[in-house]
Amino acid sequence: MERSVSLTSRDIDIELGGVGFISSLLHNIRYGRIPKANIVNYLELFKNDYKDSDTVPFLINIESVRKNMVLDLSSSSSSLLSKLNSIDLYIPLIYRLYDSIQAQPAVQINKALIYEWESGTTIILLLLLLLPLLLLLLTQNNNLLILLLTLLLAFSCSNIKMQRSEIIFDIISCLSTKASLHYRYAMSLLEQTNALDNIPNIAKQCNTAASILKYLSTDLIPNWKSLKDDCNKPKSNVYRHPESYECVCRGLMAQYIASAQACSIYKAISKGTTPPSLISKLCVAVVIQIDRCIKEFGSNEYKHDLLPPDLNANLRFIKFFYMSLARYYQAEDFYGNGETGKSIACLRESLKFLVIQKTGDCLPELQGSLSGVNDGVDLLKRKVQQRLKYIDEENQIVQLQVTANILSIDFPQSVVVVPISDYIRPCLSESNPAINFEKNEEIAPIKSNSVFGSIFSSLSLGGNKTTTTTKVNLEDSETRTRSDSDLARELHEKLNPKA
Repeated sequence: MERSVSLTSRDIDIELGGVGFISSLLHNIRYGRIPKANIVNYLELFKNDYKDSDTVPFLINIESVRKNMVLDLSSSSSSLLSKLNSIDLYIPLIYRLYDSIQAQPAVQINKALIYEWESGTTIILLLLLLLPLLLLLLTQNNNLLILLLTLLLAFSCSNIKMQRSEIIFDIISCLSTKASLHYRYAMSLLEQTNALDNIPNIAKQCNTAASILKYLSTDLIPNWKSLKDDCNKPKSNVYRHPESYECVCRGLMAQYIASAQACSIYKAISKGTTPPSLISKLCVAVVIQIDRCIKEFGSNEYKHDLLPPDLNANLRFIKFFYMSLARYYQAEDFYGNGETGKSIACLRESLKFLVIQKTGDCLPELQGSLSGVNDGVDLLKRKVQQRLKYIDEENQIVQLQVTANILSIDFPQSVVVVPISDYIRPCLSESNPAINFEKNEEIAPIKSNSVFGSIFSSLSLGGNKTTTTTKVNLEDSETRTRSDSDLARELHEKLNPKA
């Protein structure tokens, strides 16, 4: 009897469908945007007479770079790489400004500083809820309702903007948007025809996105004291973007890690020589990350229903799809080692995870963004069923082993191929020094009714006598100021010495 299974390209397409499912899921996570009207005029905010000649050029530069970033994020024609480049140019500058102000607490700001960001996750929810109804009304030519719904959509979108005066808010929003863009770029690479060649870069982009969110959830957001103080006030109605919650960042981080891991599974299966035991362990790692994601999004810390409505269904699908794959490859490993009883038990549970129903430890109803995966699920079911039938018949004739109790068979230990790295934020250094906000000494102007008053005020033009005071550095303690009469007396004494 043949004790191994060769993986054909058809098998790869079936079993790696889960990678495409993760892609469809995360395309619902949009990146943040800045309203075009929110142009921060740094030069006006910090306008003063500074000692350092580099201060004003820096303020002009950061203002220009942020303006370009605003336009890039709002442009539908701008590429993902262009948007990333715009953010990458701005982040070191805003960090330099932030660190410089922290080092010089007496920095004067001339007017209120207002940052405004739109949440990507909230925007997509409103569009998902309102646009289908708008399309329906368009087909019925109900102009009044169309107008009302359009106004409702515009009003809703205006309410999902978050405004804060702290620079840390701008930094957090930039970084969360950067993470989303890295992930979106990874998914765009996955959709290309040469996706297998792009696997290393896809994993790198996912890792970068996850490392940023790890930094946000562990270092930056916990130290945003002013936001927490505002939210803890009695009857507080402070609006917060989902991305400003630590648990949401941790949940998104887990999604990105799962995606990077799924890419590793894609490559492992494509090789055709990877042991089934290793593939099973890789699948378990995806399941663990998705479990973490579900837990974080359901955290009591985040009590708002602002994430995409089909998010939970997508997460549940990925979890049980990869649990089915993990058991399937575990069954192949047992079969290769002659343990057909355990192999049969694993294949049976693999099929249970592929059952489709509204609730339970199985796949959810394949609706919404999951409506296009029915064929892939059916193909995987048929493959598992065929394998189960083959091994079961062999066991009844040759092996005669008792089918094991699945409860006695643990999932294998997970193996993570791409561990998350640390995000290194820009810091002040010799090559990136703090901005010097020290002002030149101010000299009070002399008031005058005449343009010429400042010129002639120190002169005696008749009438009132003008007195000027001058500081004198006395190097000799015996030095004194002498009048004309003193000099005359001294001269007289020298010329007429007493006998």
